[in-house]
Amino acid sequence: MADWLQSKDFRSADLVTAFQVLEHVDDPNAFLAEMAQCLTPEGRMMVGVPDADSYVSRVPDLLLNAPPHHVSWWTEAALRKTLAKAGLHVVEVTRFPVEPWEYQLWWMAKFSGWMGARERRFGASLRLRKIIAFCLSWPLQWLAPPKQARGSTLLLEARKAGG
Repeated sequence: MADWLQSKDFRSADLVTAFQVLEHVDDPNAFLAEMAQCLTPEGRMMVGVPDADSYVSRVPDLLLNAPPHHVSWWTEAALRKTLAKAGLHVVEVTRFPVEPWEYQLWWMAKFSGWMGARERRFGASLRLRKIIAFCLSWPLQWLAPPKQARGSTLLLEARKAGG
């Protein structure tokens, strides 16, 4: 247990959050366990991560996903399991639509899929497909994807087990 949790000045919280943090942490289990220790018995935790089941995993070699920027990938199932290890149960899952800042990345993922860029991981062919996907997506960066398109953010709300 962290020393600061033992401090007489420490106060538990009703809400503890980590938005776009967990994918940067080298020990997510320990990180979430310490967050859970900060909660009051009826407190809740909100954790937001890039959704590996969204378009973000379909843009080959996307620099934003490469270590050291992101050191882990998160699906809903993986996050649920990790929260459970910390003694928490999920009470709500929210997936967001594609936000305006993501439009071009969403279109790049779409074009990459159409060109089969996921089948080739290395080499000149992949680089060429990535350049083509970028060029095709550039004029579409202000065009919203279909309403049902899934954005990059996955948000889970959890509570202490039994709470």
